[in-house]
Amino acid sequence: MYPVKERVTALLELLGFADPFARPSNLEINLIVLPDTIRLLGDIDRLRVIKNEYFEEIHPWMPVISKSLLSQTLSKSRTEPRADLVLLLLCMKLIVAKPTSSQMGGMRSPLYSACKTLNRNIAALGRYSTNFLQAGLLITLYELGHAIYPEAEGSVTRNAELGLKLGLNNASNRTMNLPPGSWAEDEERGRTWWGIVMLDR
Repeated sequence: MYPVKERVTALLELLGFADPFARPSNLEINLIVLPDTIRLLGDIDRLRVIKNEYFEEIHPWMPVISKSLLSQTLSKSRTEPRADLVLLLLCMKLIVAKPTSSQMGGMRSPLYSACKTLNRNIAALGRYSTNFLQAGLLITLYELGHAIYPEAEGSVTRNAELGLKLGLNNASNRTMNLPPGSWAEDEERGRTWWGIVMLDR
């Protein structure tokens, strides 16, 4: 059995997330992700399917995650994947998952529980990122789509509060902490804010 860090690194490399021009992250979310949570990501082939399904099925009508920026973030995190990145990948898996016949009675699957737990653990640190907020949006989308109430209403509220804290509602605030020429990051942050607005309707 490979150690968890090496397993995640190998998965990210084989998925093609190895951009040598990626910029280092401005925000580090230091949290140990349990091996059981990492295992939920699945093997390399499954992760490829999840990535493709997400950008083919979810992204066209909820374009909050930039494919190129996600690739950059993943390549930067090959050796030490941040907790918010692992959470985002888990949420992408969650949102494209097809329910099995045994799940039809309730959609609170082990994967959903793992996403909620990791989300709470990161929130408890008080360190937020765009990836963390995007993961929250995917959790909310899952909850709304599967009528998981009252959690869905609480998730909508938390996303809006976090979006305001990150300054995503104001175009001039969105670019404040970004390096010059970061058009893609600004665009992604703006789209993330509009994702919040869409789910709040």
